[in-house]
Amino acid sequence: MPQNKRYNRRMTKQLLTIPLGRILISFIAALSIGCSSTTTQQVYHPPRLELAGRGTVGLIEFSDNAAPSVGEYLTQEFETALYAAQADIPILNLGKLGAVLHEVGEPELNFRAIQKIGQRYNADSIVHGNMVYSDIETDFDLKQIHQLKARVKQTLRAKLSISFHDTESGAKFYSNSVGWNRKLSNIQLDAQGNIRVNDDGRKNAYEKLVPDMVHDVTRDLRGTYTTRRVPK
Repeated sequence: MPQNKRYNRRMTKQLLTIPLGRILISFIAALSIGCSSTTTQQVYHPPRLELAGRGTVGLIEFSDNAAPSVGEYLTQEFETALYAAQADIPILNLGKLGAVLHEVGEPELNFRAIQKIGQRYNADSIVHGNMVYSDIETDFDLKQIHQLKARVKQTLRAKLSISFHDTESGAKFYSNSVGWNRKLSNIQLDAQGNIRVNDDGRKNAYEKLVPDMVHDVTRDLRGTYTTRRVPK
């Protein structure tokens, strides 16, 4: 037993004299040897909505309630996103909704109008979208009013909706919507009576929401990749 104790103490002293860096390197090397039998692989997942095989898509200019309108810009951004996601899709630009409905003699975009649009323009499906901007919301923060401090924030909210319809049946086969916010201005009053105003968010506020919202609403049109480990 005394010999074993002396041996253990000697081994402990030897371990303590080994630099920490060498211990870490040895540990990492052991882990690497254990993991060397596998490798990573990118796995492709097709989009939830594949338009290949659905024929020609009729694109009706998106509607909106902005002043001035951002409908044309919104439609261009959507078309660009659609081509980027699925490049081989044939697209017909049909123009504004009112003009298209007038052409087919229908008052609104119902299933009869959708069927007539398909026949009139030789489109197998149509897609239309609508952007609705809310009234600007003003939020007063008076929590520090006892210190003569206050803050006012203004926010613009928007909702973008899209829908695809089959022109043979007039039925909707896909829809999606997203909501985004944009801070327009921030006004602060400090205890000394100084007012600081930041209204950079007001510049082209309606247009600046468009690219991110279009990218978000078209996510189901894009394929995705995940990484997994597989044996070598």
